[in-house]
Amino acid sequence: MIITTLILPELVSVHLLVTVSLFSEGLLIASKINNNQHILNWVIGGIFTLTAVIQAWKMWRNQGAVHKLEHPEEVTHHIEEQIEKFEEGLDKITHKES
Repeated sequence: MIITTLILPELVSVHLLVTVSLFSEGLLIASKINNNQHILNWVIGGIFTLTAVIQAWKMWRNQGAVHKLEHPEEVTHHIEEQIEKFEEGLDKITHKES
């Protein structure tokens, strides 16, 4: 019991010291961010701008997508030919059996 009372106050003081130092570091970081808010705004704005430029580049590069949506027969023509050949093959098989 005596050992516990001797160690416990030291542990409490160490715990309070760590808590206070972490709290003061948190305040320090918060104050640095508040003091440099304009820099943070520019960084975030730059990231958004870069994202917009990349998205515009992708859209410009894939201009044919609108044409493909307006004329899907050009895209599906090869697949339709394969289906027709497959159906002709099925017709030959089914007519041979009858």
